[in-house]
Amino acid sequence: MPAIPKVIHQTWKNHHIPAEMIEFQQSWKNHHPDWEYRLWTDEDNRQFLQANYSWFLSIYDGYPENIFRVDAIRYFILMHHGGVFIDLDFECLRPLDELLDGKELLLGLEPDAHVQLLLPQARGLTHIVCPSLMASRVGHPFWQHVWQYLVENYRFPGVLDATGPFLLTRAYDTYPSQDSISLVASELLYPVTKFDCWDGKLNDPQFRQKITQQAFAIHHWHTSWFKHKSTKTEDTLPLLLMVKGRIILHSKFQFNLYQLLSDQESNQPLISCMMVTKNRFEQAKLAIQCFQNQTYRHKELVIIDDKSDSLAEYVSQLADDTIQYLRFEPENRTLGELRNLALAHTSGTYICQWDDDDLIDPLRLEMQMSALQSLNADACFLQRWLMWWVEQRRMATSRTRILEGSILCHKSKLPPYPVQKQGEDTLVSSQILQNCRVVLLDQPQLYLYVVHQQNTFSDEHFEQYWQQASARYQGINYETMIQNLSQRIPVNLYEQILEHILTKPGFS
Repeated sequence: MPAIPKVIHQTWKNHHIPAEMIEFQQSWKNHHPDWEYRLWTDEDNRQFLQANYSWFLSIYDGYPENIFRVDAIRYFILMHHGGVFIDLDFECLRPLDELLDGKELLLGLEPDAHVQLLLPQARGLTHIVCPSLMASRVGHPFWQHVWQYLVENYRFPGVLDATGPFLLTRAYDTYPSQDSISLVASELLYPVTKFDCWDGKLNDPQFRQKITQQAFAIHHWHTSWFKHKSTKTEDTLPLLLMVKGRIILHSKFQFNLYQLLSDQESNQPLISCMMVTKNRFEQAKLAIQCFQNQTYRHKELVIIDDKSDSLAEYVSQLADDTIQYLRFEPENRTLGELRNLALAHTSGTYICQWDDDDLIDPLRLEMQMSALQSLNADACFLQRWLMWWVEQRRMATSRTRILEGSILCHKSKLPPYPVQKQGEDTLVSSQILQNCRVVLLDQPQLYLYVVHQQNTFSDEHFEQYWQQASARYQGINYETMIQNLSQRIPVNLYEQILEHILTKPGFS
């Protein structure tokens, strides 16, 4: 039986590895001094595919974000070269020689706690096979089986299903010759959960000593697909309750994602999301994608297209019966009038504003509705949100204030929008706050407000937000934020299309 070659593969966009990863990288070299080490850059990866598997290039180049390509390339490198492919946020504890001896292909299971999270549960997974560390002999036929899944699933909007752990899990579960694959328990390669890492347990010498007794490595989950704490199966979230403009209660509620999924089968109300768009075809597509990715199931999207490049064909191709598309000839309507047109075509009990140039986390509707229901409120707003200056490569968490664009309100409590071109949602929000029972939720990661040259407010207006921000991200902190957000929303694709977007006038 051919042996697994003694070569370690890792990948990064270039040769400038983040400082926090260098120590992990060196740990593999220290424990494997007689092994070959290869760092693949993005350029190396594409050249390798072009030279050896050019048939896959159209899919590879067509992936919406680079994280898809980072996942996919490892399945080809292991087929071609064999060896061990390892994510950069893995720390080596001892040599792998003993673990790999006599094996053709080795994969590892993620901790059971990860299986209980929302996304695996929604897909009916009972285990997760992780692609972060994989070892293989050259030419193992399992990789051809994985390639088939890559081809069949490349249109999936999420990296987990298109190239990542969910795809690998399905490929393993359907592979007819599993006896040639060694699937090892999480204790050996993934001994800690992401919660253990982020809660600082690895800084406890006793905890670390306990896991090092059996484990060969530790995955630190720096670039995990569930980076945000909001994706725990259960979390306790703080709330403020306002009644007629006055805060009367500081509260908390248990946000149990798995239970919410079960509840949605029957008794959750319909949420109507309203999106007004004009000459923003590419941005609007991303906003629609964010809507489709919402975990809340009982939803609809009403699109009012006011003389744009026409989304009609795109929406028609989606064949999504939860999306209603309406196109109107231009009559110089204000943004307030257009929002009222959308409102008139909604069917839901609750109304949610859905701007066409911002990016929304998949859990937004679910979390806001849960917060609203927990205190029997009429409406829910976010207290803080993320702001993204794309061209300046900086990001911030806003100061604490109401985000008007995050309105989720009972339809009977939502007043008509005033007939004005900007600030129309500010007046509506003020009326809701003064007259209704309102919950304020502090989960800024749910909403990414994009600052660009076509916003209806001035640069000076947004600079004030930057100066008053509760947190700012630049340099390596900015890159980390982008990397984390890319696991959940299409930030990389937004960057790619921005140059085209800036040439098109339209509403924000």
